Amino acid sequence: MVAIAWTALGILAALAAGMFTALFGIGGRIDGLGARIDSIGARTDTMGAGLGARIDAMGAGLNTRIDGLAIRLNSIEASIEEHKRHHLL
Repeated sequence: MVAIAWTALGILAALAAGMFTALFGIGGRIDGLGARIDSIGARTDTMGAGLGARIDAMGAGLNTRIDGLAIRLNSIEASIEEHKRHHLL
């Protein structure tokens, strides 16, 4: 009977040690994955900043083109008004 108790205790201790080791192994893997996620987040932030700068530059160029078109339209409108005044007199 004593031998059965010691055997059961040995098996229980081995299982506990195995679970303890597995838990720390899983913890290390989780830490490794967390580090990879942080790295990917930093890369994403860098790419986002670069993309934001490109979008701002494109927006500035677009604003310049729109302003140029507005000037041309105002000039055409003034020419049309002058032309209408010429025919109405």
